[in-house]
This record gives sequence, structure tokens and C-alpha cells, in this order.
Amino acid sequence: MWGDGHQIRSFMHISDCVEGTIRIMNSDHAILAQGQPVNLGSSVPVTLRELAQMTISFSGKDLTISCKKGPEGVRARTSDNRLLREILGWEPAVPLETGLKETYDWIEGVIRREQKSHDHLPNAGQLFDTNAHAQILVPKSYSVSQIVPQEECALDLCGGSHHVDHEK
Repeated sequence: MWGDGHQIRSFMHISDCVEGTIRIMNSDHAILAQGQPVNLGSSVPVTLRELAQMTISFSGKDLTISCKKGPEGVRARTSDNRLLREILGWEPAVPLETGLKETYDWIEGVIRREQKSHDHLPNAGQLFDTNAHAQILVPKSYSVSQIVPQEECALDLCGGSHHVDHEK
């Protein structure tokens, strides 16, 4: 991950986003009728490192988080929902862990189905060095190649990382 992983963000489940949007659209509160902006998001902060650790815990794999220098964006960004609570008496209900686990399970299911349908393809899961400025990974889990800049590590989503020594 870029940066030290201590960047703070907040994430909201799509069902909460839809519910909040519908409630805002259906409200006749004066502030909303005047077109004043209202934040709709989660006010629960989480570091990117915590988010990664949650995801790793769902996987059951023994993975480590690797941080590297790169753009981090703002140090902290969360939603201030005080006005939303005041106007609608509502706030997002799906906890981050619940929504993230649901999303993880869905993605894992898609990957497994794709993997089963493409296991017959030659070279699945192999990394090829093109001697250009990119590495091409033919993933076991996807039907298209993933292109990763030469400076990056090509990540095999089925569990391992592959590094190619370009100094040879």
C-alpha cells in the first residue's frame, strides 16, 4: 500500500448509500428544499492498514502488509453526518466489517467461478517478463491479462507474489 497505512478514510455500504439518498430525495425539510448540501457517508474512521488487516482476516491467509512510498492523498477523510442525523434522524446502519466481509465473499465467489471456467487456458497463473517496461500476468482467476508497471510487484491473487529481476 502507498504510504504508512495510517491514512484515515470512511466507507459506507451501498445499501446505506441508496437508503440515505432516497430519504434525502423524499424529505421536504427546509434545508434540503433550499438545496443546501448535506453529507451522506460513514462517520466511522478506519485506517487503510486496519482495512487491509480486516480483509486479510477474511481470507484466512498469512499475508503481510507492505507499505511503499507513493501518493497518499489527504491524511484523513470522513463524513460529518451531524446535519443528516438532525434533519432525517437517520444514519448508515451496515457496519464496515459486515459490508467488507459481504463484498469479500462476493468477489471470492466471482474469482472461483472465473477460475473454474478458465483453468483449461494455457499458462494460467504464470508471469511473463516482456523485457519492456511492464510485466504481464496471466492470472488464474481472470479472463484478461493484468498489466503491472515494471517497478511494481505483480500480485497473483491466488496467494503469492512474483518478482522479476530486470537487471539480468
